[in-house]
Amino acid sequence: MEITLTEKIKARIIEIEKMNQSTSLLNIKNSYQMLQRMILISKIIVFLTVCLGALCLYQLIFNPEIAKDYMIYFLVSITIFQMVKYLRNTLKEKVFLIDLLNIIDKKGSS
Repeated sequence: MEITLTEKIKARIIEIEKMNQSTSLLNIKNSYQMLQRMILISKIIVFLTVCLGALCLYQLIFNPEIAKDYMIYFLVSITIFQMVKYLRNTLKEKVFLIDLLNIIDKKGSS
């Protein structure tokens, strides 16, 4: 019995799909850990930008003669805060989706 070319191709495609499934699960786990680290880093950045903003407001209230220098820093800190807040929300959505995929995968395998 001779194996045709199409059967060889189908068998190879099935092998590749199996390899891709195992690597995709590994990629999901790695990306989940990376996302958790990025969320932690974004929390630190938010804290630092809030501190910078508070310092700028303090200078604005108690040293108004040098306040114009600090207003630039304050505006930059608000911009950074907004960007990191958006990044954190996006990362949280991705972590939620990965958690959902893991739950579906566990239920599918059992």
